Amino acid sequence: MTMMGLGALAAYVTMRQGQIKGKKAFQKIFYFLTSSGIPTGLTFRIYHYGPYSSALDYEMDNIHMQGAITMEQEQNGRFQAWTIQPGPQAQDIIAEDQIVKEYKSKIDDLLSILPDDPKTLELWSTTHFVIVSKKRYGKNADPESVIKTVQEIKGDKFSLDEIRNAYDELMDHQLI
Repeated sequence: MTMMGLGALAAYVTMRQGQIKGKKAFQKIFYFLTSSGIPTGLTFRIYHYGPYSSALDYEMDNIHMQGAITMEQEQNGRFQAWTIQPGPQAQDIIAEDQIVKEYKSKIDDLLSILPDDPKTLELWSTTHFVIVSKKRYGKNADPESVIKTVQEIKGDKFSLDEIRNAYDELMDHQLI
């Protein structure tokens, strides 16, 4: 996918969501877009906060400069918090893009399912990544095996019940 196409997807997602709380949440949304078959051209690997695409991280500045999104940074205690919103050129960029037109209803359906809370989105995406990876390599992807692997990746950040709930939500929404 070209940067223009990625910019159009970013513009559309932010227009649809209003704002996205953080670069990590932005990454997770694009992980789900990609895993649902929307041609983003991105690849993801597991990282500290779940699935991560270095290409998307790199392109975010370009997408911002293109005017598809705005990124505002705030100091939140010791941490820097980002808010991502539609950019001044978002409407024009979306209007010219075929991918957004072709996949609009699929994107809308997916965005209506995904949690708004970045921490929950992190857990859902990590759990999804584990399931997909286990299946890809012919490993056991039953709930207990997945929960154990997610817990190994995340340590004590999430309880067993939270991980189990994420697994169940992904199944209920047919994301896996």
